[in-house]
Amino acid sequence: NCGRGYGLIQWTSANRYYGLGDFAKKYGGSPSSLQTQLRYLTNEVQWKHIESHMKKGGRSIYSYMDTTYSWIGWGHHGARTSYAHDYANRLVQVEV
Repeated sequence: NCGRGYGLIQWTSANRYYGLGDFAKKYGGSPSSLQTQLRYLTNEVQWKHIESHMKKGGRSIYSYMDTTYSWIGWGHHGARTSYAHDYANRLVQVEV
């Protein structure tokens, strides 16, 4: 356990934290860069386990958020749920 989260999704477990560093070394990036972190999080084993579910449309926000728990490990909805609903509402609004 690294004690504090690091990066975009606040990697805290040692295997994920060091996984980011190893990934950055392997591909010549910095673990602090946005590009490296985005690339790592979509290549991580945890993401690969849920990727197909997250790419299927038509599910509820709660379904996606509950699935996300196994990927990034946060266990409460709180403001994240409000932000997700707000974002979804903005995506479906159509200007006439």
